[in-house]
Amino acid sequence: MNIKKIMALLLTTLLIMGTFVGCGNNKPKESSKTVDKNTEKENGSGEEAQEKESSLSGEVVYWSMWSENEPQAKILKGAIERFEKANPDVKVDVQWQGRGVRDLVIPAIEGGQKLDIFDSDPVGMYTSLGKSLLNLDELYSSPSISDPSKTLAETILPSLVKWDKSLADGVELNGHFSVPYAPYAVTWFYNKDHFEKAGIKSVPKTWEELDAACASLKEAGYKPITVDDAYYSMMFSYYLDRAITNDEVAKLVSDNTGESWDNPLVVQAIEAFEDFHKKGYFAPEIETNKYPAGQQQVALDEATMYFNGTWLPAEVSATTGPDFNWGQFTFPTVPNGKGKITDLTFGGQAFLANAKTDNKEATLELLKYFVDTKTQEAFAEEGLTACTVGTKWPDSIADAQAIVSEADKNINWGANLSGDFAEAIVVPEMVNVMIGKSTAKEFIEKMKKDAKTYAK
Repeated sequence: MNIKKIMALLLTTLLIMGTFVGCGNNKPKESSKTVDKNTEKENGSGEEAQEKESSLSGEVVYWSMWSENEPQAKILKGAIERFEKANPDVKVDVQWQGRGVRDLVIPAIEGGQKLDIFDSDPVGMYTSLGKSLLNLDELYSSPSISDPSKTLAETILPSLVKWDKSLADGVELNGHFSVPYAPYAVTWFYNKDHFEKAGIKSVPKTWEELDAACASLKEAGYKPITVDDAYYSMMFSYYLDRAITNDEVAKLVSDNTGESWDNPLVVQAIEAFEDFHKKGYFAPEIETNKYPAGQQQVALDEATMYFNGTWLPAEVSATTGPDFNWGQFTFPTVPNGKGKITDLTFGGQAFLANAKTDNKEATLELLKYFVDTKTQEAFAEEGLTACTVGTKWPDSIADAQAIVSEADKNINWGANLSGDFAEAIVVPEMVNVMIGKSTAKEFIEKMKKDAKTYAK
């Protein structure tokens, strides 16, 4: 065989080998991360979308309002673990500061200390920090981890989203600067078994319907309404809100002329409470009830209704046990009133971020994990409230979830029946009417007189 034939044969062999090698290299590369399909399904479509490697890195510093041994801390630890697993180049530095976090955050941010995320009552934070807060509009409009087809804003209870916007507006900020969670609401709490045995088919939506329900309960042998000293003002303040709105309540208690107490709707309010006393709707024990005696009356099956917050069932759970048949309804409308049934005292805690964060992208991503469905379901499993749409609250406060979802306007705590004059004069005299020691007429006369002299 001559040289040319040998060279041709070698070249042909090399070309054939190269073709096979090339074909082998064209096979798709295996991912460096093995993704378990069952785990993907459990985690939901949002976390499936995070199969690709994260580009986030660095550190996120989070100061929490919870103590490390609280259930909320346990839940948030789980969210952080999921975040760090999905973003292995990011380290979250958590400091479980407890309820004093507010007093620590403000000087830390003002002093330029490294701090990215914190949580607290947003009302105080908006007032104290204002423009030091990070605008979260980008977060609100970004895809949710739980359901990437929706924005994060669409997965949060609408009333909470609206509430946050109102807080920003109140300090002349444009947009969203916190993500509310752990919501609460102030409503009537009642024993559903009592209602059923008394033949009450639906919850009262008007004062007249509440009157009728109380009459049925009394006839069935129950004490319709109880209260204790910690919450004496709440029912009356809410009646005033439904009658004249809470903005007018603030003007009422600060009127040094006393003339506002002649408002027919204000007179109607105290007369309504006098009427309920005369009809025997208030439990006799309210005169001497010291907190928590009133709520214990409900827990012990001794009274039917108590006006309070969504923390009530948890506070008395040691007394009621798990099978107590709780129900809630919002404060009813009143005759000729200007307030709406969708006006509600509600709120919660909130996650906020430092405007000077040096790791904005990772900060926003961690916030997504804090308020995704998986984290919020964990809150509900612990008997706590969830901030996400469609996440079922505990059975003991299930009715309150619908009330919060439908809330339109946020009423200040106590409907603005607050301040020295209210606490020293209005509330004690209102209680005297509730227990029959004075009349509605005497109440109004005293308010008009004392309003002129109290501040002097």
